[in-house]
Amino acid sequence: MINYLARTPNPTPYINFMPPEEVLFGDAAWTAAFNRSPPELVAFVPKDLSEFARGPFGVGYGRQLSAYIASEYALRSLLGIEGVAFEIRILERAPSD
Repeated sequence: MINYLARTPNPTPYINFMPPEEVLFGDAAWTAAFNRSPPELVAFVPKDLSEFARGPFGVGYGRQLSAYIASEYALRSLLGIEGVAFEIRILERAPSD
């Protein structure tokens, strides 16, 4: 939805990076898509995933993609509402050497 509202094409073929999509496509496919066409920005939006009983992204699923993002992206900004336990992390692709 963010890409649509920003009129920015999604550089990967994946809309969501959640446990059902990992089962369908695989963590390695996600990571390969990021490696082929890395997005300039990545948004981590918190979501209760307890229904999947897998744990959060990078711990219970998406470990390979999470490691790739951690190595290639840096925190750009945090978006939140004071007094509300909800924070969106925006990461920006680090310049290549």
